[in-house]
Amino acid sequence: KDHDTRINLSTAYYNMTTGTLRSTQRGKVSRSDFEIEGDSLIFDTQNNRGLMQGNIRMVIFDSSSDSHE
Repeated sequence: KDHDTRINLSTAYYNMTTGTLRSTQRGKVSRSDFEIEGDSLIFDTQNNRGLMQGNIRMVIFDSSSDSHE
């Protein structure tokens, strides 16, 4: 099942050569089934993988509910 993912950052740097998005400020990644916040983020757009560090807070929504889709 496909999900739309949103990455909210106040500032970030995108490296076009490596395809990485980096932020050293607090950011939030949200999808219909979860939200995660942390103090820094590195996201590899080519491999669709990310690393979030520092003061992590994650909320996982009830996946059996249709109200979050």
